[in-house]
Amino acid sequence: MTPCFSIWAECADGHTSPELDLHLNLWKPNRTVRQRVRRASVLRSNKHLLDIGIKFTSDTRRIFVYVPFFVDRSKLVDLGGLLSKQSVLNAVFNEDFSVLSRSSGKVFNVRDARAEKDVFSVYELDIESHAGDIELEYFSTGTILAFNVENYSLPQSVPGYIRFRITDGVTKALTTTYKPQGSFFQSAFSTTEIIDIRVNESRNTDKSLLQKMKTGSLVSFGKVHLFVLRDIEDNLVESHGSNRENVPQVVRLSEWNQIIVLSGHRLRNDIFFRRREGREKSGEFFAAVDAAKSFFLDQELRGRPA
Repeated sequence: MTPCFSIWAECADGHTSPELDLHLNLWKPNRTVRQRVRRASVLRSNKHLLDIGIKFTSDTRRIFVYVPFFVDRSKLVDLGGLLSKQSVLNAVFNEDFSVLSRSSGKVFNVRDARAEKDVFSVYELDIESHAGDIELEYFSTGTILAFNVENYSLPQSVPGYIRFRITDGVTKALTTTYKPQGSFFQSAFSTTEIIDIRVNESRNTDKSLLQKMKTGSLVSFGKVHLFVLRDIEDNLVESHGSNRENVPQVVRLSEWNQIIVLSGHRLRNDIFFRRREGREKSGEFFAAVDAAKSFFLDQELRGRPA
């Protein structure tokens, strides 16, 4: 069974099918960066980082995210606080947004400068202190993250937004790497990395988990945004998915480095492939990426002490 994320919710009485916006960022630091931060625990056994953002309506009480691998609380990082920096906020959403004063200690409103109206409120998750913002439950071969958004004291007039990062287990669950035969004897070669991200696909969801999801409300996605950030030398050779728009673009490092720096490193010259979807109840992104590798550099990196 292909690993699949599952998302569902609990809503106030009378609301049974909430609509969420889902944002996914899959990062892969380039090899030079990985060498510089080899001692950082966040990348000790991981090559990819996954950021997840969810925008939800005010009648949502709890949001559940099933991650198809085991996640420890120490491997979760809140990103909501970073969005209080306007340059980061506009880089993530690609809009002319501004940050308003905080309505409470962990909540701030975001305003659309052109429309002159508040568009959503961001909540900063308190992950490490067991404050009740997020609960973890190991289920089957993965982890259920339960976000108690009804306790976040968010304004009722606009949607809420949470964003967090998973720093371990992403590579093994979402990617598969193929090396050419005889690569050991070649000084330089190209590997193909398959990226396969699925959300709410029933055929790839454990039956016990499907039953658990029915105790809440099945969700639909108003928007699904996926950004795959890679080294500029990598080449997207194939991709597919419904209603997709894969557009290679060079990122502005001054903006995105503020986001990735939480994990102890910076980007060099990176490129992202963007995919957008319309209203869906499930989604899938598949891509094949060719990455040129130097055998001697790869051996040097793997030979360094952790």
